[in-house]
Amino acid sequence: MQLESGDIKQGKTIAIIAYLTFIGTIIAYFMNSENRNQFASFHI
Repeated sequence: MQLESGDIKQGKTIAIIAYLTFIGTIIAYFMNSENRNQFASFHI
């Protein structure tokens, strides 16, 4: 499955939060649980 630029733009915020701290990873996980974004899931 190939990522589209819209998927990357939507997932950037979640991906950045995932790298901040361990708590950020947990927050990003729950942010991504409703609308699954492949880009964000990879970084989480």
